[in-house]
Amino acid sequence: MRPSYYFLAIATREHLEGCLVRSMAGFPETHSGKWAYLDINKGDYVTFVHGAWAYNLYIVEEKFIEKDYKKNSPWPPIGTGTRKLYFPYRLCLKRIGEFSEPLVRTDFAFVGESLLARGGYGRSHFQSDQLTLQNVLQMLRSRLYGQVQTQERRPEQLKDCINSSGSERNNFLKLSSENLPEKILQAAIKRKIATGYLGTLLEYFEIKEREEFEILGETAVGGGYIDIFIKEAFPTTIKARNNIIVEVKRDMARKSHLRQLISYVKKTESKGGVLIAKHFPEEILLENSLLQNNIKLIKYNFAGGNLDSTDFDELVERLTLVRLR
Repeated sequence: MRPSYYFLAIATREHLEGCLVRSMAGFPETHSGKWAYLDINKGDYVTFVHGAWAYNLYIVEEKFIEKDYKKNSPWPPIGTGTRKLYFPYRLCLKRIGEFSEPLVRTDFAFVGESLLARGGYGRSHFQSDQLTLQNVLQMLRSRLYGQVQTQERRPEQLKDCINSSGSERNNFLKLSSENLPEKILQAAIKRKIATGYLGTLLEYFEIKEREEFEILGETAVGGGYIDIFIKEAFPTTIKARNNIIVEVKRDMARKSHLRQLISYVKKTESKGGVLIAKHFPEEILLENSLLQNNIKLIKYNFAGGNLDSTDFDELVERLTLVRLR
């Protein structure tokens, strides 16, 4: 699986300057911030977004959670009074190329739709596709006569990352399988698919793994958002028929969830859809069989019962996905 490409939404110009000067990203102490931190991996690519403009291309070199995050912060807190948000979740970045471009460029069309659908953004990160990444790399090569110049780090840019290794696991990353936010569950399922379950899903839909696939997080589609979008990374035709739509529900699956998924599959002309939930009432199983659509129902659980951990990899490892009839 190729490295993913994310656009990171930055709240203010001052915060953006802090990111650009230090080649570092920070996410707030919220569910959205934790989701972004867990979703993005070392080796992935990122670009900053502020005010409908995109800035630079980076590769993620290190992830860490700053213990003294209020005192040691390149960015001022967001909010006023007693409710101030700081940025404990950090990414150390290496700049691959420098640019400042409006999101209306056709190169950014895929992620631009998701950003514009969000209006004021409302979250920290947006995943783009491999074609967008290749467009950005090509744009940089054309400006640099065929070569992409990577950043030479200055000592002040390295000091925040020197002792970051192994510092992920603390109270800020406490995860409970019994009370897991749905976005974190989505990230865990996306990671599970990417690290071995993709082949099983392709078999369910009788897709021969001839093409290279990518697994994207929340993607804008016709006024709504797909939780997980499995698509051909480099489709050979305009309408790729082998796409799979995945919807994730933390607790009980309902008829409205099934109908919404069917609607997304039709709008995207995808091969089929997958509804993942913890519980499926009998009426859902019956309705799905009567509709005779290409929707697969999958029940998730965690092996060994309830899990309380600060290790996201352990959460993913113990996650089980079982197809129902």
